[in-house]
Amino acid sequence: MEIKGTHTFTANPQAVWDALHNSAMLRSSIPGAQEVAWQGDNAINVRANVGIGPMSREFMGTLPVTEHTPPSHMKIEVHRNLVAGFCVIDLAPNGAGTLLSYNANLDISGPMGVMAGAARPMVDQQLNQFFTRLEQQIH
Repeated sequence: MEIKGTHTFTANPQAVWDALHNSAMLRSSIPGAQEVAWQGDNAINVRANVGIGPMSREFMGTLPVTEHTPPSHMKIEVHRNLVAGFCVIDLAPNGAGTLLSYNANLDISGPMGVMAGAARPMVDQQLNQFFTRLEQQIH
């Protein structure tokens, strides 16, 4: 499943970068997140309820950050149970604000993999919810 898009923030790239590295801000912005904790610049510990439609489960694990170039680029990987893939996030100045671009490629197996394509509208809705919540916290 490929998920890519952009979001424009009114804040500058450094403020957006700092928000993306703030565990409390991420926890309150990510739908279903119960715990989010950065481990230096190299990993993020996450516990969240994730799912597609009626199929949901708790995700608990460490997501390695394999590329980290402040304040403009990071790559986060996931290799956990039935999900494998990565997400690349790039930040670029956009006037006084920031254009965030994301590109995720996930291989989802098992019953959730069968439903993944049909769940795209729900994934987009959760991404919009995440960006809205995060932007509200950036001053």
